[in-house]
Amino acid sequence: MVDPSTDAGDIVAQLKSFIIERSLPLWSGEGWDRASGGFVDRLDPDGRADRRAPRRTDRPCLRTWYVVAAQGGSLYRAAARPYLTRLETHHFLSAPREVESAGHAFWYAFARAETNDPAAALRISRSKLADFSAASSFWKEVARTFARHALAVSEINDLVDFLRAAKAEDETFSLKGRSLGALRRRMEEWHRALRKQQEICGGAWPGRPIPDAVYEAGSEQRRAIWRFRQIRTGNDLFREGQRMRHCVASYKQACVARNLSIWSLTCEFPIGVVNKAVTLEVRADGTIAQCRGFANRLPHANEVAMVKHWSDDYCLTWRGP
Repeated sequence: MVDPSTDAGDIVAQLKSFIIERSLPLWSGEGWDRASGGFVDRLDPDGRADRRAPRRTDRPCLRTWYVVAAQGGSLYRAAARPYLTRLETHHFLSAPREVESAGHAFWYAFARAETNDPAAALRISRSKLADFSAASSFWKEVARTFARHALAVSEINDLVDFLRAAKAEDETFSLKGRSLGALRRRMEEWHRALRKQQEICGGAWPGRPIPDAVYEAGSEQRRAIWRFRQIRTGNDLFREGQRMRHCVASYKQACVARNLSIWSLTCEFPIGVVNKAVTLEVRADGTIAQCRGFANRLPHANEVAMVKHWSDDYCLTWRGP
């Protein structure tokens, strides 16, 4: 495309010539899909439209938007409707110079339609929200919500980090019914959990010298598989505390010092579905000091029976919950 022997001063001129005289005419002719509108996503090596290439739907085709806007057509009716409201389309087209790119202009528009403060919308456009697809209804709602509050870019980014983690953990997570104050509290809880994770995770210890155990119970139709597994790493200890919503993660140093061991009991019932049952603390002298379920609930009758069976098999002592 560019002659390598050309002086550096002429390279920009050659690039401009290539784009204006060859690339743009080729795309405007071969790249435009007259049957269904918009541009195809790819040309083949001979410069012809590859109509078998799948169309991207996760983000707008800005080539189409540029053509419509340049021709003076209605951008909202021709292309923007799936992504922007009429008002947002207006703010997209009239975004100030401080908005860095068309991608950032989407987020400026989402926010500006919710606030009379252009500076607040500009902060939204400069935040981590601009990393997401403008087709995402969840992140658009986040931008609209934040625009109604005077948030600094740093706080927006912190909240985005928390929301990204919450969405990864639970795909159904939404902002419905959640105030900004509630989000801030959830974010602080998440930050505390992260700090706790950094303190607890990592490291391993040999644990109590008895093997993990598996028991089967029930008839063929109602068969259940119970598993006792010793926790021997900081990562597993932290995950057990998070899943069971109790403070077992704080016992790491006692585990490392061999003052106690921590065990996780699960029940596979029906077969193929593994359910968390209880977490057990076994002291160095073989006493089962604690047996607690989710959020520190007491063990159910079937869990009690299984723990008694296990303690008898391995010469442990348990006086019950």
